[in-house]
Amino acid sequence: PTPPPLPPPPPRVPPPPPPAPPSPPSPLPSRPPPPHPCASLARPHVNWASNGCMNLHKVDFSGAILNGALFEDVDASRAYFEGAILEEASFLRANISGAIFETARMPKAKLISAHASVAVFSRANLIEADLSHAHLAHAEFVESDLTKANFEHAAAPSSDFRHASLLEANFKGADLRGSIFEGADLTGANFRDALVYETDVLFARGLSAVYCLNLRQDRTNKRGGSSRSRKINC
Repeated sequence: PTPPPLPPPPPRVPPPPPPAPPSPPSPLPSRPPPPHPCASLARPHVNWASNGCMNLHKVDFSGAILNGALFEDVDASRAYFEGAILEEASFLRANISGAIFETARMPKAKLISAHASVAVFSRANLIEADLSHAHLAHAEFVESDLTKANFEHAAAPSSDFRHASLLEANFKGADLRGSIFEGADLTGANFRDALVYETDVLFARGLSAVYCLNLRQDRTNKRGGSSRSRKINC
């Protein structure tokens, strides 16, 4: 007898799709850093040291009114003073390295012996400010008003004074090696005994005979003195 036909093979079932990867956890909402405990004390004539606020590192004082405030001997490095009003404020011996003072109003401020390397004072009002003996290496004073400012014996190598107003500013004995005065107004500025070699005074106005005398002495003493300006007749 003829054998019965074999049953048809079962239909092929496609394998199940792989499980979907787990969804990434939703990111937590970013939270601003907590305010500095001393920030609420910002007001005119505040004395930070007497309030136990010696560490003001990275504190934001932007737009604050701090006329006559005493920042003496405090650490305000990399703090923000953009647009702040600091008339007659005192930063005596303070550490303000890397701090931002852009567009701040600081007439008659006292920065005597302050450590302000890499600080930014661009477009600030520093009329009659006292920066004597301050440490200002690589500081920026672009387009600032420094009329009658006092830089006597300041250490300001490689600082940037482009297009600043320096009428009757006092640089007596200051270290200005490698600084840039391009387009600045130096009318009546005092450079007696200042170190000015390798300065850039391209298009600067009002250069005094004392500046030229210092530049010639630097060359005579073979201290590498030169001026990168092509517009100065020294």
